[in-house]
Amino acid sequence: MSISTFYLKFSCFIFFIGISYTISAQSVSTNPCKDVWVATDSKILMFSPEPGEVIKPILVPVNGSLNPDIEWTWTPSLGMVDAQGNDGTHLLHPFFDVQKLGDLGGNAFTTTFYITGRNAKTGCNTFSSIDVIILARVKPYDAITPNGDDLNDYWAIDNISSYPEATITVIDRWGVPVFEGSGETYEEKPFRGKLDGKLLPTGVYMYRIKPNADYPDVVGSLTIIR
Repeated sequence: MSISTFYLKFSCFIFFIGISYTISAQSVSTNPCKDVWVATDSKILMFSPEPGEVIKPILVPVNGSLNPDIEWTWTPSLGMVDAQGNDGTHLLHPFFDVQKLGDLGGNAFTTTFYITGRNAKTGCNTFSSIDVIILARVKPYDAITPNGDDLNDYWAIDNISSYPEATITVIDRWGVPVFEGSGETYEEKPFRGKLDGKLLPTGVYMYRIKPNADYPDVVGSLTIIR
């Protein structure tokens, strides 16, 4: 046998061993549950309905296997509906209808919803979760009349107590802060049109409220009337 013939046979031998190993490795790594999966966005953000306000259901941001053998279940189920407003507890792509939670009175609401999937034929399971964060609207009044008559003597901010970590800043026309407070203490220490105990002049002031990381800044103007 020549040297060239030897190397040719040896190379073919290694080549077929490689094919055999690859096929064997693939057969060992086959996962019967690879088609059972689900994933969701981390959260849904929305405002709490005011009394009498109607908010349309929103599609839940979720993706998952389309294998028809998988049975899906949402827990808790309250608020999960189909496109017609019927029970959507066992849908992969339901809508969330905040109206199903009843009258929230504009208050904040947060819960975690879990979706689980199970393929009874293979016994494979999967799950994911999504936080539904319903924000109470921060509603600052636009004027105060701090004259000591107990009517509008301080700046009212509806629902600010729902955001204890909120920061509240009021500035004058030159951009100088005349008030800085927090949501945690605002109801006890509201802005009364004073700076260091002295009355601020009549005029228009600007404010910025940062409720929390999920809520966009609330900015606007506040008028002091004397």
